[in-house]
Amino acid sequence: MRAVEVIDNALTFGQTEDIRKVYPSLNAHITKLFNHNDIEIFHPLIKICSKYFDLSNCCGYEIWGHKDTRPEGWHVDKDEILHKKGINKYPLCSIIYYIDINIYHKGKLLVNTGKKQENISPRTNRLVLLSPKVPHCVEQFWGTREVIIINPWDRELGNEG
Repeated sequence: MRAVEVIDNALTFGQTEDIRKVYPSLNAHITKLFNHNDIEIFHPLIKICSKYFDLSNCCGYEIWGHKDTRPEGWHVDKDEILHKKGINKYPLCSIIYYIDINIYHKGKLLVNTGKKQENISPRTNRLVLLSPKVPHCVEQFWGTREVIIINPWDRELGNEG
């Protein structure tokens, strides 16, 4: 498994439209896990991801969105609750799905694989999968950018086990 996988034209038009319908409610970071049955709308993305990552121990999914926003600086996806206690735990992988992109300048996803930096241009219906602990950031951009992020977890958030 590479540290980063990029899949273009990941979903059908209908699947993307279904996600677009629930997108406004996901524009904040939700620090709870959703059960697999509660997120049927995201199953096509998770199915693609399972071809690259072993999700058999997954007990839930952390899901949020960015609408014309971006995370600040370089970071790795992690359990934010435990991180505040000085403990670092990581998701099984990170799923980044570009719902709608109309960027005029910059906005690339920069990924440090340890061997090199990959610069991934955002594109509508593009799926990016990251291995755990992979540092990444998003360039400042001008335009519109709607993204869904899903982190599959093998334990409850805040649980050291």
